[in-house]
Amino acid sequence: QPINQLRGSTVLEANGNNLLSYITSIKLQEPKLWERIVNGVGTIIPETDFEDILIPVRDNETVTDLRLKERWSERDFPWSHAPTGVKELVFMVTLIMSSPRGGIVFIEEPESHLHPLAQRRLMKVCIDEAINSGKQIIFSTHSLEVIESPGWRRAYMLRKDQQTAANLPAEAYTAREIKKLLE
Repeated sequence: QPINQLRGSTVLEANGNNLLSYITSIKLQEPKLWERIVNGVGTIIPETDFEDILIPVRDNETVTDLRLKERWSERDFPWSHAPTGVKELVFMVTLIMSSPRGGIVFIEEPESHLHPLAQRRLMKVCIDEAINSGKQIIFSTHSLEVIESPGWRRAYMLRKDQQTAANLPAEAYTAREIKKLLE
């Protein structure tokens, strides 16, 4: 890792490149937040455990590494070999949980690389976080699993006019109405 990431980043980059460094900061400075993140990920993919390891680098410097373990196979692997869906999930949960109380979080296609059951569990974690922390969490999605998740207040569909290709005004729909429009 680059030398500037060894102490732990205090800001999570939008692309998640500094995720492990950011987790280091959270673990060292906000252990209760780290526990919420671990619990959130565990709720979404309960079949996978992950162990966080603080690795001493030099005096007063540490970096976090994560190891994952599949419960069903007892297979253990380092973060560098983790599936893309797991990495993206840890990033999303970390982003959502560490955003400020009352903040707004935008996430594009949270369903990417996630099994439909994990998508529904992710939505439950997001809804709980939004309610408990007063956050607004806004998704763009193509997934009916995400749209049909119970607890959302509104779903908006953005569409273009078929003939003119002009953007139509966003309209609020129920999940059932959106599903019907897409059929």
